[in-house]
Amino acid sequence: MYFISTLITITLAALAGITLASPAGTGATPVSEISTPPAPEKVIPTIPANIVATEDGTCGIFKNGTTCKDTDHGACCSHGGFCGNGPSFCLEGCQPKFGDCGKAAMGSAAPAAQLAVLPI
Repeated sequence: MYFISTLITITLAALAGITLASPAGTGATPVSEISTPPAPEKVIPTIPANIVATEDGTCGIFKNGTTCKDTDHGACCSHGGFCGNGPSFCLEGCQPKFGDCGKAAMGSAAPAAQLAVLPI
């Protein structure tokens, strides 16, 4: 029971940024002496010099660097690396180096039936 109580106390103190001394005679390392591991380095992929059109509808920096432009998969490249024409592809997170982005791009591959003007 002492161990669980001590563990909870140390954990709460660490979260609150409080320095605790180890109980006398326990040989435990004080919280203030425990080092945190360094943050992992971020890997930033490079954009290929020769960007080619996707064949399978995947695109972007993490999907072989292919583009959606001039394909039947949609003009926009989503944050997740897929081609399409909806808001989830063309707006927030859109990858402009691998496809068109913005509201104007969402209608770039719309079927003609959706653009027809109907009489009133």
